[in-house]
Amino acid sequence: MDPVLSNFIIMLTASCIGGVTALIGAFSTCCIQSRCTHIKSGCVECDRDVVDEDNAMYDNQKTAAPPNRV
Repeated sequence: MDPVLSNFIIMLTASCIGGVTALIGAFSTCCIQSRCTHIKSGCVECDRDVVDEDNAMYDNQKTAAPPNRV
């Protein structure tokens, strides 16, 4: 097999795996931070308990970003 073709196949496979991983991560983040009790997206459905607003997960969104230091 040609070295250029084999490198292309390896990079294409790695890109596809990275893309699928990024999509799963984005979907998981949306589901975790969602306030919905029933989530249905395509072929995925889930019923879950909603996290209360006093949970530490929501503290990150309430705090301001630290100032830039030079």
